[in-house]
Amino acid sequence: MMNQKELKKIKKVLENIYFHLNKDEYPFLLNDSEHQKFLEAMSILNLNKKEKPIPEQVAIDYIRSGNAYFVKKKYKEALDNYSKAIEANPLFLKAYLNRAFVYNKLFQLDKAILDFNFVIKLEPKCDRAYSGIAISYYYNSDFHACNFKDDDLTDKQKEIKQELNYSILKSIENFSKSIELKPNNAYSYNGKGWVHYCQNKYTEAIESFDKAIFLEPSFKSAYYNRGLSYSSIGNHIQAINDFTKGISIPFFNDWLFYLSRSISYNAIGKKTEAEEDKIKSDKLLLKLEDAERKEIECPFFKKGILYAS
Repeated sequence: MMNQKELKKIKKVLENIYFHLNKDEYPFLLNDSEHQKFLEAMSILNLNKKEKPIPEQVAIDYIRSGNAYFVKKKYKEALDNYSKAIEANPLFLKAYLNRAFVYNKLFQLDKAILDFNFVIKLEPKCDRAYSGIAISYYYNSDFHACNFKDDDLTDKQKEIKQELNYSILKSIENFSKSIELKPNNAYSYNGKGWVHYCQNKYTEAIESFDKAIFLEPSFKSAYYNRGLSYSSIGNHIQAINDFTKGISIPFFNDWLFYLSRSISYNAIGKKTEAEEDKIKSDKLLLKLEDAERKEIECPFFKKGILYAS
């Protein structure tokens, strides 16, 4: 049995880390040491509890552990903890919501949609569930996407194209519903804009990205996405402005920003600036692991993906 001084020390560790978790941010700023201390402290405290744990508290403990695993990109462990939270409290909406986002990460899209829909049944005005479904449908269209430039499509290609179009429409529909429920939802405007971008509807895409940036001026990926849209319609000056603004906002590796700005500089004849940006992009890319690169490439990247408890 631990003495009171040791228990107090461990509780202090938990309080400090819970502070980050309760801020509902993604990724949380937990380093490896903090993450390990969090899991160890949770285990020790649970072993030293004299009374029988309350199911609701057990569920909260599991969701916090799941969040800690999620931000370390240990998605299978996160999934296990969210499922245990649901076992402890079958009506714990945050656990269903977070588990659904993990299913999205693992491309288990049908399971993600089931969890999101369950949340909506219990809480019809949950905007995050609708935006989560929208992402599931987008991933589904992206996952099955192929190049349909030929008029001569096989039956299989026609079937895939029909599914792709359906998924895109459902994605737009659910992002729109999320915005209807929460009009200041910059995240859903960014997602809706990206789906329009993938449809080559650049004017509609820019309008959505404008709204996302108006609502959240430090929304880094919205600047990148809008920059791509401007580049696609030949407005490379505005694209360069957006890529430059994105680079000025700290948080993740900027290799894609430099690469895209390099392309825009090249398009307007600024060869020196283009070459300098390409060199910067190559150097930054070398520092990235494959998993990190995929995370940064995600068009929906934003703080606040998880519901922290």
